[in-house]
Amino acid sequence: MRKICFLFGFLLTTNVLLAQDVWTLKDIELEMIKCPAGDFMMGSPKNELGRNIKEIPHKVILSDSFMIGKYEVTQKQYKAVMGKNPSKFKNDSQPVELVNWNDAKEFCEKLNTKYSASIPSGFKFDLPTEAQWEYACRAGTNTALNNGKDLTTEYKCDNLDEVGWYEKNSKFTTHPVGQKQPNAWGIYDMHGNVSEWCRDYDSNYTEGKEEKDPVGPDTGKDRIIRGGNYNVNAKLCRSALRMNVNPKTKDIKTGFRVALIPIGNGNEINFASKPEVTTPPQTTIQVKEPVSSTNTNDALPQKETNKDWVFSDLDLQMVYCKAGKFKMGSPENELGRAKETDLGLCEVSIDKDFYIGKFEVTQSQFSSVMGEKPSRYAGDKKPVEKVSYYKAVEFCKKLNELTKDKRPAGYEFTLPTEIQWEYACRAETDSSLNNGKQISVEKGNCSELNEIAWYKANSGTTTHDVGTKAANKWGIFDMHGNVAEWCLDAYNGNELAKEVNNNSKCIVKGGAYFYEPSKNRSASRGVAAPNAISSAIGFRVVLVPSN
Repeated sequence: MRKICFLFGFLLTTNVLLAQDVWTLKDIELEMIKCPAGDFMMGSPKNELGRNIKEIPHKVILSDSFMIGKYEVTQKQYKAVMGKNPSKFKNDSQPVELVNWNDAKEFCEKLNTKYSASIPSGFKFDLPTEAQWEYACRAGTNTALNNGKDLTTEYKCDNLDEVGWYEKNSKFTTHPVGQKQPNAWGIYDMHGNVSEWCRDYDSNYTEGKEEKDPVGPDTGKDRIIRGGNYNVNAKLCRSALRMNVNPKTKDIKTGFRVALIPIGNGNEINFASKPEVTTPPQTTIQVKEPVSSTNTNDALPQKETNKDWVFSDLDLQMVYCKAGKFKMGSPENELGRAKETDLGLCEVSIDKDFYIGKFEVTQSQFSSVMGEKPSRYAGDKKPVEKVSYYKAVEFCKKLNELTKDKRPAGYEFTLPTEIQWEYACRAETDSSLNNGKQISVEKGNCSELNEIAWYKANSGTTTHDVGTKAANKWGIFDMHGNVAEWCLDAYNGNELAKEVNNNSKCIVKGGAYFYEPSKNRSASRGVAAPNAISSAIGFRVVLVPSN
């Protein structure tokens, strides 16, 4: 598996795919995650706690990309397609259960018929093969669990609590999909909630035999079920665990997720339905010639305006930023400066007032608007993370709908441009940090940064509640560390303000909880594909003039 890195060299997140693609069947909100062609070791090593003899390790090559459901098929989705809900634990957002293999296959066929015009060309819905299921579950890992960890005991396991519902934490019921941590590819509940039907008949692995695109035998008695469920112990929730069950069996512990598989060989998924993002009207910007470093910044002083605005339904606090000018980028002698990505020092004018979030968008706010909890480090007051650029844009769109006739007249929510972000971060400073200080070290413990940011040396390798470090002069928090933040514009080398399209890389600003001090400066710039998902990236919103 490849690793995706920001252009200035720090790790975005282990085993996250470059430009991870998501396709959605909007009529039933069925989200599909692209899994690239590749190879992996299927099965479990002999020393894996809880393994059984049916899990002989062997190399598997998957020569075509495919897609797999981000979540298990929910009761709402099943009812929309099949016209009924057989589940015992009734709840629209919980996985469907009490379905046999034939029911799951019929669901896939009805999707193919009903939505034939929407499905990417050259692909069809089906159940995943056993190999596709394990490949998608592992997402580049070779441990017992897809969070990169092994079991601590065969029965109750804290490592499993992070990613799965099983007998020690489920209270013996299913739960709404997507409440536990996803794997590195953004796929949820593969270690527990309900077990899942796969396409294959049961078969035995052959030790040392390399397989290419295995689909199982042509005939057989039992079908394969993969993944843990709410009613089993930890050892039965491992990535390699496989069970064989009569395909006519209907069980309250068994459901399924769907795959989009190629019809024939060599097909590549066309994401024509990927959400198109247009850049809303933004502040007019005037960029002058590069200037030399001085000890003063010409940003207009932030007056006491009493114009700060709060959307009380979400406790979303917006700080008013008066139009002005400032020196953007970094001087050549700034400690930690990245020549490849930092902008050279230039004077920038912003001619219209705007508002920016006092805090990064929290998990509570994101869940209230979007109805989902994607973050790795759970906590209502922690910043939301593991959200793509597209998800952040969608949040803004929904926020505009929620605040219609409530927000300041003539303004709308969007992501900040890179210029707006750095202007608000600096708050009249021209130093490498917005507390008016320079970083004293590029790596390690930086006392100047400790005052205002959660970063590698002080975070304990996790995010923290927003607003627990000191604010800048304008009362804005966490712009130097906690999570890095999506900006509206695309990366354009040493130029500014390029509009995003599906082939763009996006600007990411601000430090994050595992970055070194050199990457947490006001001028630092990150670059990531708009579909990238990382526990290091979240966002904050701005209110900008709508015309």
